[in-house]
Formats: sequence, structure tokens, C-alpha cells
Amino acid sequence: MDKEKLLKLIEEGNPDIQVPLKFQMPFLGLDDETIKSLKGKTGLDIACGNGSLVEELRARGVLFEGIDLESPDKPYFIVQKITSVSPLMGSIPRDDNSYDIVTVFQCCDLNRGFTLGGEIRTAFETSQNGGQDDWLTTRYKHAQSTLYEIVRVVKPRGRVVVYPALSKLEEKIGPLLRIQGVSFGTEPVDEKLAKEYLTSEHPFPGMITDDYLREFGLFERTVLVKNK
Repeated sequence: MDKEKLLKLIEEGNPDIQVPLKFQMPFLGLDDETIKSLKGKTGLDIACGNGSLVEELRARGVLFEGIDLESPDKPYFIVQKITSVSPLMGSIPRDDNSYDIVTVFQCCDLNRGFTLGGEIRTAFETSQNGGQDDWLTTRYKHAQSTLYEIVRVVKPRGRVVVYPALSKLEEKIGPLLRIQGVSFGTEPVDEKLAKEYLTSEHPFPGMITDDYLREFGLFERTVLVKNK
């Protein structure tokens, strides 16, 4: 795909932009052993796009659903009708404690799906550009509300796995989430694969440096555990 077409799809938030599974699965920690452990359990993929990850996991016995602004016309895909999670509960139209695992795969420059990606990206950019603290705080609060909504639908001892890592968000709201019984952790991802992913999918590969990858948490994933 040429750069001009890709940029147009990004601007439109087009669901046809889909990261290959060879990147999604390892970055989300979905290796063969983990998938076997999830067989028969329930999961949700946030900003599922064309549903390729959901279909792959369902084919391997995991009861996954997907949610996006647009999603395939199948019973296990949810169309996100509320486009802003904050501060509305019920943006994910499922009961409390519905899923054993929730996955969120986003690239800071390519993902234009679920609110979480946009809120965090905007907060980072505003901080880097010397934005006002009160406005930036509001953006972090929105991201916090989004995470609360995701955690709401996770079962006790369930996990939320997010790539890239939310290290900067943890600094701001981690203590508040821990009060609610949510623990933050990070796990490394394959750095060589991360560089391959960004240089192959990014519309401006010249931007990709180790500092860039570390700045946006692209060498790690965040794992949140709902402890109660």
C-alpha cells in the first residue's frame, strides 16, 4: 500500500487497516501455551478491526468477541455505538465480570479505533509540546475512565493486555487504579519484531528509532490484573 493511500485510510479511521497476526499475537503475549490455557474461556478484543484476531482465537477454542466502531456482521462482534467511553459506563454493552481476558492492540500512530488510543496519544503529544497541565489532566482522566470501563467487564483475576505499554499512564493514574484492586505490570516484547512492525506499518519509517520505540512503550506490553 502506498503512503498516500495509507494516510487517507488512517485519517478516515478505516477498519481495513489491520495489523498482521504475526505482530498482534506475540505483542499481546498470545503464544501457543497461553492460548491453550485460555481454551473455553471468554475474551474481548478492543478495536478489533476486521476481526482477524478474534477469528483466529475462536478457531483455537477461545470464546472471543470483538468490539469496534465498525465490525463484521457476526454474533460475536459488537458495534460500539457510544463513541466516547468517558465518563459513560456501558460503552462496552456487556455485564460486569464478563471476560477472562481483554486485549487492546494499538499503535500510537496507526490506531484510530477505541477511545483509549486517542486519549492516551493526545495526552502524550500535549505533554511533549508543553501543553497546559489542567487540559492534560483532563485527558488522563478520560483515559482513566476508559480503563475503568474495560476493567469493569473483566472477571476477578482476569487480565487486560495492552500493546504498546501504558507506562506514562501508569505514572498518572496507576495509584488510583490500585485502590480499585487493579495491578499494573509490564512484560517485554521482542525488540527486533517491534522494529520490524513499525518500519513495515508506519507511514514515516524514518521516524523509527530506539528512543521513539521506548518513548511510546513499544518494547513492552502492559498487563493489568483485576484482583477483586
